[in-house]
Amino acid sequence: MTQKKVTVILITLICVCIVVFFGITRLTFRTSYDFDSDSTIRNTNPQPAMTIDKSKQYFATLTTTLGSIQIRLYTKDSPLAVNNFIHLIKSNYYANTDIHRVVRDFMIQGGDPTNSGKGGPGYSINDLHQGILRRGTIAFIKTSNGTYGSQFFILQKCAPFMRSGYTAFGEVVQGLDIVDAIANTQTKLDAYGNLTVPTKEITILRTALEIHE
Repeated sequence: MTQKKVTVILITLICVCIVVFFGITRLTFRTSYDFDSDSTIRNTNPQPAMTIDKSKQYFATLTTTLGSIQIRLYTKDSPLAVNNFIHLIKSNYYANTDIHRVVRDFMIQGGDPTNSGKGGPGYSINDLHQGILRRGTIAFIKTSNGTYGSQFFILQKCAPFMRSGYTAFGEVVQGLDIVDAIANTQTKLDAYGNLTVPTKEITILRTALEIHE
């Protein structure tokens, strides 16, 4: 066998290995890191009326079993999302729900009263736009039809590989250490075979709002 043929075979084998590697990587990304909601929200309830004052600054606090997380909400940049989040907080929607999904070095996910990743408030909002996604950003989870309801995620770290279209509506100003503690908790397998379900329940015990003039 000539040197030229050996070279061609080696290059071919390398190309095959690269294709297989990226195929597996893509599959892993889609199962482990694609954290959109599994189902389309059934619109059985009306969307919340706009009640926030865009001239004021709102802060939300999520008190979990591991500590409290305070979030500054982007009232001016994402008013529909902020209004939705505040509506759900005022309705006591998030109280006693779990952080049902975590991915270390990526994000924590909550806001589903069924704790399954498939629940929602009975309405959907079509308000997706790309916000600034960095450590501490909170944004709504997209449903399969590209809208959002109640489920949210908080980024533990920047995620430049994320697809566009997630509506960021706030950022953590106190409690990033709690986000880290939640994200780094021990996990067990989810329905897709990924280690994303906390072995011990991490519950949002209560929520609170502050309004600054």
